Amino acid sequence: MSDPEAFTSEIANAQKAEPRRAGITQALFPACLHFGDKCIPLPPLSYKTILGKGMASPNKHIRVGITGGIGAGKSLITKLFQVLGVPVYYADERAKYLMNISPELRRGIIRLFGTKAYGPDGRINRPYLAKKAFSDPDKLKALEALVHPVVFQDTESWEEKHKNVPYTLREAALLFESGNYKKLDKIITVTAPEEIRIQRILQRDKVPREAVLARIRRQWPEEEKVKRSDFVIVNDNKHLLIPQVLAIHEQLLKEATEDLAEHLLPKGKK
Repeated sequence: MSDPEAFTSEIANAQKAEPRRAGITQALFPACLHFGDKCIPLPPLSYKTILGKGMASPNKHIRVGITGGIGAGKSLITKLFQVLGVPVYYADERAKYLMNISPELRRGIIRLFGTKAYGPDGRINRPYLAKKAFSDPDKLKALEALVHPVVFQDTESWEEKHKNVPYTLREAALLFESGNYKKLDKIITVTAPEEIRIQRILQRDKVPREAVLARIRRQWPEEEKVKRSDFVIVNDNKHLLIPQVLAIHEQLLKEATEDLAEHLLPKGKK
């Protein structure tokens, strides 16, 4: 699902299939969801707005990680949670930012890859770094050992600022590989058949199939991630995504808040 028409169609199908959750869909989605230059009109309440009106109050904060193999579609799923008002920490994007501003990371990266790891403007030379790291498994592991602890510390600071919301999401491609999943309360894994993942990456990145397979092999097997996850979202172009996202969202809100169902569902439909 990557275009407005498909998204709108899925919402309609979800409403027909599960009218009880359709009410929640209408109550929680905001006024507009952007896909490129197009906007899908949606009702204006997010769950943060609902909580702000005193309709429910969090009695605990749940730290949720969301991950998936390359091409599984975790970024799309994460955006759906973000549309619902859930605060999201994008670990991979944040890592790129921290490599530019952290003196600790700069020193470590230059020690591993030399001064060419940073350009004349002082910013990380990503093509050079990617070429060097992905061609040497030992250096890749060393780079990850440098970056992951700094990102985790940054994440903890971010979590502290959002501790009064029911739950937050940490989106990371290497959530399991880094070991950071052990420090979270719940894990969501997005899955898709390997061939579908391969085709998505080929279309998106315009790289050779061999390069895609190499990226996949560097990550944990999908079945291993699924075994260690609390929730699984199937993004195989067959299963509807909205009901899956809403089911998890509803469950997490119920765990984190008091009497949430009374506020979200119409009377007599609990």
